[in-house]
Parts: sequence; C-alpha cells; structure tokens
Amino acid sequence: MGYTNKVAITRWRGGVLTAWLDAKGASRLQFDKDGDRTAVGRICIGKVKNVVPNIRAAFVDIGDGQVAYYSLEENRHHTLNQAPLRPGDELSHGNELTQAPLRSGDGSRSCKPQPLRGGDEILVQVTRDAAKGKAMQVSSKLTLVGRYFVLSWEPGSGKQQALNGTYTDKEAALDAAITFSSKIHDTSWKRTAATVLGEYMDPRFMLIVRTNAYNAESDEAGGTKSAVADDGKSVGADDGKSVGAVGEEMGAADENADTCAGGAENHGSDGQGGDGADGSGNPGGSGSPDGTKGRSAGQVAGDGGIIGGGNMDALLAQLRALTAQMSDILAKAPYRGAYSVLYEDLPPYLAAVRDTYAGEMGELWTDDGGIYREFTARPELFDAGKSGTKTVLYTDKDISLFTLLRLGKALSCATDRRVWLDSGAYLVIEQTEAMAVIDVNTGKYERKSKFDDTVRRVNMEAAVMVARQLRLRNLSGIIVVDFIDMERDKDRREVLATLREAVARDPVKTTVVGMTPLQLVEITRKKTRKPLAEELL
Repeated sequence: MGYTNKVAITRWRGGVLTAWLDAKGASRLQFDKDGDRTAVGRICIGKVKNVVPNIRAAFVDIGDGQVAYYSLEENRHHTLNQAPLRPGDELSHGNELTQAPLRSGDGSRSCKPQPLRGGDEILVQVTRDAAKGKAMQVSSKLTLVGRYFVLSWEPGSGKQQALNGTYTDKEAALDAAITFSSKIHDTSWKRTAATVLGEYMDPRFMLIVRTNAYNAESDEAGGTKSAVADDGKSVGADDGKSVGAVGEEMGAADENADTCAGGAENHGSDGQGGDGADGSGNPGGSGSPDGTKGRSAGQVAGDGGIIGGGNMDALLAQLRALTAQMSDILAKAPYRGAYSVLYEDLPPYLAAVRDTYAGEMGELWTDDGGIYREFTARPELFDAGKSGTKTVLYTDKDISLFTLLRLGKALSCATDRRVWLDSGAYLVIEQTEAMAVIDVNTGKYERKSKFDDTVRRVNMEAAVMVARQLRLRNLSGIIVVDFIDMERDKDRREVLATLREAVARDPVKTTVVGMTPLQLVEITRKKTRKPLAEELL
C-alpha cells in the first residue's frame, strides 16, 4: 500500500504541534505556544525612537514596548506618515507613497527626500522576531504571502515602474516585475505564465511566483475534501485506508529502535520548492489598453486556463485577492496614527500549511475541532481541489493522534544529540551560540569493502540525513559538517552533489557553500524562526 504524505496538527502542552510525516517518519516539526505568537509579517505604523548614524540604523517603536532595528543601509526610502493625502488622490499615480508624503518647512507636502529623524512615523513590516539579545527587525518593504505568490511593494524602487512605461521592451518589463522560484524549471510555462500574469499586474507591485503555483489544482470538487476518522474506520470513500493502517505505516518507519527519522531521503515527490507571493492588476477588473483584462484567464492562456502544470484561474484569483489587500493597506496607511496595525499574518500553524509544498501534503489530519473548522473554511490555504489535499478530523477517544502517529518518538529523535543511520553509522549534532556543528562517525558500520568505499557510503548516507535533520530541527545560520575524511576527489564531489540535491527540497533557503581544505563542509540556512529545541523549552 502506498504511503500518502501527511501533515498532522494537534494541541500539546499548551500549544499547537505541527508534524510533517512521510514514509521515514517526521521530516519537520513545529511547536507554537499559545499566547506566544510571532510578530513576523505584521504591517504597522512605527515611530522612530532614535537614529544611530555610525551603524546606519534607526530604532523604531512599534507599540507595546517593542523597539525594532531598522537598517538604513537596506531601507534607503521610507514611507513617512506625517501629511495624509487628500481624499480622492491617494495613490492616483502610484507614486505618492513611493516617494512618501514628506514634511517641508511650512508643513506642506514635499517629494524631496529628507533624512529620517526621531519622532517620524513610518510604515514598516516586521521581518524578524527578537531572539537571544537581538532586537526585532523591521523593513520598509511590504510583502503579502499566498500559497502561489509573494506580492511586494517597496518605496522608491524603480522596479515598480517596470510595467508603467520605464521599460520599452515589454519582455524586459515582465522579467523585472515577475520572478519565479528557482525550483520551477519549466521555462515554457514560466514564459507563458509571465505573459498572462503581466496582463493583470498592478505596476506598483512586484511578484514572486512560488513553486506551488506550478502545481496549482483546479477546484473542481467545489471545496475541501474532508472526512472523519473514528475508531479505526475508513477516513474517506476515495481513500480506503483505515486509521489502523496509518499507524502501521508510521510504525514501519520506526522498527529499528536505534534509528531516528529513518535513513535515506524519500525522493518520491517532485522535489520542487521555493517561495513567493503574488501581485495583480486592479481588483476592479478594469480593461487594459489591449483589452486582455476583459477576457477570461482561459482565453488569455489559450487553453482553458491550464498552462504547463498550473491552473491559471486559481492563480489569477489569488493574484487579485493579494493585490486588493495590498492596495487597501497602502490606501489606509496615511490616515492611521502611530502603532496602528494594518495587517497581521496567519497563525504560525496555518501559515506553515499554506507554505507546504503540494507533494508533501496528501492529507491534513487534526484532532482539534476548532483547527479543523479553520482549515475547512479556508481551502485557499492549500490545494483543496479534486486531486488536492483531504482534511481529516480524527475523533478516536481510545488512542490520541499524538500516540497514533508516534509524535513523542519523533520529538525525542529531533532533540537527541546522536542520530543513528540505517547502516549503523551516526551523526553527533551540537547547537552552539555561533553555529551548529554536525560530526559524522562510522559507529557500528560493518566494513565489507575497501576503506575508501566504506567512507564514501557512510558520507553519502550522512549527507542525506544532514539535510533532513536541518529541516526537522530547524537549524539555521552557519552549519559546519565534519564528514569522514575522503582521499579521492571524485568521492568529495559526489558527496557535495548529494548534499546539494538533498537540501534543494528544503522550503527554507539553504546553501551548500563548499568544502574547506580540512574537509569541513560549510552550509548556510536562512533563519525563519527559533530552532525546535528552543521552541520546546
């Protein structure tokens, strides 16, 4: 019986535990304590507390005693909020907020750039929570994230005018305004999708097309598929799989008492990933100069809306929704006072499901009625079409979902210092203040071949497990892996290639920098949230 990748969400120890499960067990874990919600994604009006020229930064009070770091090097233009626009002319040319309604000597509006000063009120978005003595971080660039797109707006950016006459070459304009996840390799689809999306793009905004856009499903089923799993009965007519069968499958990945998270990575999915959001044309659906906005997505695409792997009707619907949302934020901002919150991102467990790759979530399981209702009411968070994700409410009173899916063992494996591989070799993982260090050891591996071949096999297996552990533990920053020394250059190249292929499936940006003369492999992984071990404290 084939295994369907699952995402399981359950309440545990005063929070919400989210687990991504595949044939090898848990591949990712996330714990969100109740009342400890992240501020990342929040768009608000902050007040500049002070400017520190020698570090090219300002500190911005965003309310509730929270002071955030604001880099003047990265944020060269600011959206000041001191002179509201007149009703009726806000954003009329798409550049009032780009240049910012600045204060001149007589209090009138001015478009002449001025230095940021203490007391100024600016529009910002939180990009990083405070952690380990480091202040929260905010940016003048605003982004809205959807399952298929990331829509962004940046004050003073010349890119905003890409579709508004700055570029004479329309193809160059599209390249500047629309970018694609590096994990979408279908160049034909990208070219056609850029043309279609460009017809609906608002020239103020930039768009990143996420990996999931390529796999967008048509919602022919009319909504989220759902079922109730109770006392081992079938969870769905189209599934035919009992709750007990799920437990057996999970147990198969845990047969070896010494092994955590299985061995080699499961490469059964498409291996694509990325990140992005969406921006679109005027939500009102006004016609474009060439009349294309008056046509349906299917007519523009020329094939009923399906281009390559993605359903364009589903994409354009989200594009319009995100564009309308960003336009509303920008229109309201000049009329709001300091500390006003204009936008909050989804709760972390909802955002995590939204950002999950299509191939990693065949089913969504939860034993909490409130969480179940949240997902069934928001099918746009994931592919809920005819061949999309099925949502299952688990109601068995005799055995909890936590126990059924062996999440306790998964948590133990994700926090243990030592991780055993199928071959008998093992990893030692240490998290320090400055970096994470992973050491590869042969352990109980039985050498049945030449030493060089033994080292190569252990290192190849370890490379795949290292990539899995980075996701499972959410390790970030600088990671150094000490593989067993290899004499042959071709073995080193093969191990590095295997590692790069394995980390390519990570939804968080991960880069294999290279191997030092001491055969230490350097990896960097973008920090998006605390490591799992810290979340569990």
